[in-house]
Amino acid sequence: MDAPPPEGPRQTGSQPIAIGQIDDDRHAERPDNVFVTLLLLPVKAIGAVIEIPVQQIKTLQGETAGKAARMTVDSESADTRREGVYRLVDYSFARRAPYTTHYEQMARGDPDPTVRVAALRACNRARDPQATSTFIAVLSDAKEPDTVRLEAAKGLCNLPDPAAIAPLLGVVNTPEANRDLRIASVDALKYYRSLEVGRALGNVLVDRDFAVAWQARRSLVYLTHKDFNMDQGAWLGYIAGPEKPLE
Repeated sequence: MDAPPPEGPRQTGSQPIAIGQIDDDRHAERPDNVFVTLLLLPVKAIGAVIEIPVQQIKTLQGETAGKAARMTVDSESADTRREGVYRLVDYSFARRAPYTTHYEQMARGDPDPTVRVAALRACNRARDPQATSTFIAVLSDAKEPDTVRLEAAKGLCNLPDPAAIAPLLGVVNTPEANRDLRIASVDALKYYRSLEVGRALGNVLVDRDFAVAWQARRSLVYLTHKDFNMDQGAWLGYIAGPEKPLE
């Protein structure tokens, strides 16, 4: 009896699966919804590849900046306000005043800490220079949850302000403070060329938490363009030495 002919390449959609290729359905056409199918029909008909901007798709689906802005003032739901902030800041025009002013007000006054976190992140993402006073005020408020103060410290990592030195040092010099908050504060100190900052970072090189100590070294490297690894004596000697690198 003759052996059956060898099986040819298996078909999937319009493309054959080559020998040794995994059939991962990459050519299968299973759109998630009818909207996407209709939207892509003209593209597939002409065989072109067109990248549709995400914001255009969102607009066609009813997600608009106006809707996001209204969500941020929903007094009944903190979840809605928080989601509204994240959606609104996706729009480039919403990363400048008056939107950034709105974020700053929310960061200081919203009753829900998760919304304050979202507002601080929006200020940071917008690189809003006017928000540094808000970052400093929140970081300085010991009554704020660590999650909120952490976002303020992260903002100061990107937007330096000399007025932030004292509250940042206050966090760094408090060993029992939240670990992530201390790391972010050590990172933010990299912008300030002063003997006080240099000594504080040098002292942290022997911190019991190595992650904090490691970040201190990185900030010192950024400040001085030198690297004495984790050698505290070498760092402090250089900082206080005749070269006076931080004066």
